[in-house]
Amino acid sequence: MTKFFTRGLFTVFACLLLSGCFGRVQPLYNVVSKPIPTASQALSMKEIGNVIELAAMGRDWLINKKQEGVYELTQTKKTHVAVVQVNYDQKTFSIKYKDSSNLFYNGANIHRNYNRWVQYLERDIQMGLQKAAMNR
Repeated sequence: MTKFFTRGLFTVFACLLLSGCFGRVQPLYNVVSKPIPTASQALSMKEIGNVIELAAMGRDWLINKKQEGVYELTQTKKTHVAVVQVNYDQKTFSIKYKDSSNLFYNGANIHRNYNRWVQYLERDIQMGLQKAAMNR
């Protein structure tokens, strides 16, 4: 009985320990061909690029490279680094994983903070596009 109880307690402890470590890892979140709001489709490529730049800077993303239709952005928080590529045209935009360090990326899963950073950037781009279209 004691041996059974000890093994059961060990198993529960191991599960709790592992869930604490792996609870921070989630499936990688990419934004793929997210439609630009219809009213914002009248914006020029330059205006859309400006919105993306403002959204990136507002969330502390560093702009590494930029050309019309493509940005490469880097987010650095303490020892964690994420690099994404933002592609856009007048109908859609995408935010795709490019590289990272210290975010537990294994080809399919990544630290949940990465997903949160990308989701905030996505939201800020969408809001910026709507504002730019209204202020036109």
